[in-house]
Amino acid sequence: MNYEDYYKAILCDCNYDEESNIIGNMCKYCKEKDDIARENEWYEEIKTIQKLLLQTLNTPSNDRIPLVRKLFEYILSIDKFMACNSKFRNMVKNKIKEFKSDKNANYLIDILNKTEIYLEELKNNKNYKN
Repeated sequence: MNYEDYYKAILCDCNYDEESNIIGNMCKYCKEKDDIARENEWYEEIKTIQKLLLQTLNTPSNDRIPLVRKLFEYILSIDKFMACNSKFRNMVKNKIKEFKSDKNANYLIDILNKTEIYLEELKNNKNYKN
């Protein structure tokens, strides 16, 4: 985060609910930042992933499994984004390894296996970039 973002965050007076959604209207600082972000080709994908990650982080660890599953299910639905973003793909691969080594994540093994297959098949996508 740069200094400008840091100071704008201090000035922010948005109201948030428990899931970090803005209640009502955005303050002028957040709206300005969001307007700039909307110009990004992957705005919807990034915002959705951020929201799902934030929900996961704000949930007690015992209750995170359904939210993590929802995140991986979303990842399986965004082919072009995944094909074009090798850094994100690599991060997902690392998370899969991490979850597979965690005995508490046994309930995710099916979605993790599907995601590994999905990532391998993405190599055939016309938009695939290394």
